[in-house]
Amino acid sequence: MNTPSLSVAKSVSAIFPAFNEEANIESAVHYAHRIISKLTPIFEIILVNDGSKDRTRDICNQLANEVSNVRVVHHTRNRGYGAALRSGIEQARYDLIFFSDSDGQFDFREVAMFLEQANAYDIVAGYRAPRHDPPHRLLFAFGWNTLVRLLLGIRIRDIDCAFKVFNRYVFDRIRIRTVGAMVNTEIFAQASKFRMRVKEIPVSHFPRRQGKSTGGSVWVIRKAFRELNKMRRVLSAITPRQLGLFREHVSGLAAADRRVETNQSYGDSPTSKRFKPIDKASKAIFLLKPVRFLFEKEIDSDATRQFGLAAEDVEKVNSDLVVHDADGNPYRVRYNAVNALLLNEFLREHRTVEQLKNDFQATVAKQQREIKALTETVNEQNSQIQRVNAKLQTFRRKPSIRNLKHPYASVL
Repeated sequence: MNTPSLSVAKSVSAIFPAFNEEANIESAVHYAHRIISKLTPIFEIILVNDGSKDRTRDICNQLANEVSNVRVVHHTRNRGYGAALRSGIEQARYDLIFFSDSDGQFDFREVAMFLEQANAYDIVAGYRAPRHDPPHRLLFAFGWNTLVRLLLGIRIRDIDCAFKVFNRYVFDRIRIRTVGAMVNTEIFAQASKFRMRVKEIPVSHFPRRQGKSTGGSVWVIRKAFRELNKMRRVLSAITPRQLGLFREHVSGLAAADRRVETNQSYGDSPTSKRFKPIDKASKAIFLLKPVRFLFEKEIDSDATRQFGLAAEDVEKVNSDLVVHDADGNPYRVRYNAVNALLLNEFLREHRTVEQLKNDFQATVAKQQREIKALTETVNEQNSQIQRVNAKLQTFRRKPSIRNLKHPYASVL
C-alpha cells in the first residue's frame, strides 16, 4: 500500500497508550511519525506511559528528545487503558484526535482514509478484518461485543479496535470516567445517546510480533464486567446538557489536569469558557498557603523544587478542584480549574466595579444636567431682573410735571 501524499486540511493529535511496550514503542512511533507527517504539516504524537515496569519510560523520554512533535505523559503507576487514553486526550491540542496501540499490529498508512472521512463524520472507527489474535481473545471479543449490543444497544462491529479518529468537538460532549478496558464502550454508548455520526472502516490487523498483550488477562476481563454493570447506571443518568472531557463541569468550572512531562514543564489541557462564579470557594482559595514540594524521583530525577498548592488543602475547599486516585484520595490539583475560578472571580469583581463606575457616571451626568437646567433658570431670572431694573432707571430720568416751566411765564 502506497503512502498518500495528499495533505489533509486539519491538524492531528495521535495518541499511543503504552504499558510495557519496550520492544514495540520505538518502531511504532517512528513509523507513525513518518506517515502522519506526509498527511498534515500540523501534528503531534502523544505517548502515554501507563506505569510501565520495563524500559518503556526511558524509550519514550528518548523519543521525545530526538523526534520532533513527540510529547510524553507518564503515569507513576499502572492506572489502566481508559485512564491512559484520557490522559492523552486531555493533552491533545489539534482538530482531529487519532489513537492506536503501540504494539505494531496496525498499518498506520491506513489512517489517511480515516482523516478524510472525519470531514463528514463525527467519529471514524476501524474494525479488524480479519483479526489476528489468539483464539481465546477472539472468543472473548465475540462474547463481549454481543453482550454490549444487548445491554447498551451499541451497534459497532469491533468496539475495542484501537484504530479510531475523533473530531475534537466530540469530547465537548463525551466524558471518560472509565479507567480500564471499558473505555471504548463508554465512548460509543455516549456517542449513540447523542446521535453522533459514526463511520466504520475495515483496517488491516497483524499478529503481535513482540511483547505480551494484557487485554485478555483474567484481571482485565473481571474489571471490564464490573465497569459494565456500573456503566449501565451511569449512562441512564446522562442528559443532553452533559459537558464532555474538554468542558468537564467542576461546579461550573472547566476541569483540566496539569502533568509533568519529560522536560519538567507543565502541560495544560484546554479549558472551557463555560464557568460561573463560586464565591465561597474562590475566597477560600485566596486564603490557601502555597507550599514547596518535590516530585517523586521517577518523575523528576533532578529533584527540582516546585511551588504550588497542596491537593489535600484544595480538596477541603472544593473536592472537584482536585484529581483523585483510584482509592479516592486527593492526587493532584486541577490548576486550570483553580485558575478559571480565580479569573472568573476577578471578572465578577471587575464587572461590579464597572457597574459602580457606570452608576457613578450616570449620577454625575444627571446632576450635571440638573445643574445646567438650574443655571439656565437663574440666568433667565437674572435677565428678567436686569430688564426690569433698566426700565426703572429710564423712568427715573424723566422730569416731573410739577417742575415743568411754561414758556410764556415771563411774559405773563
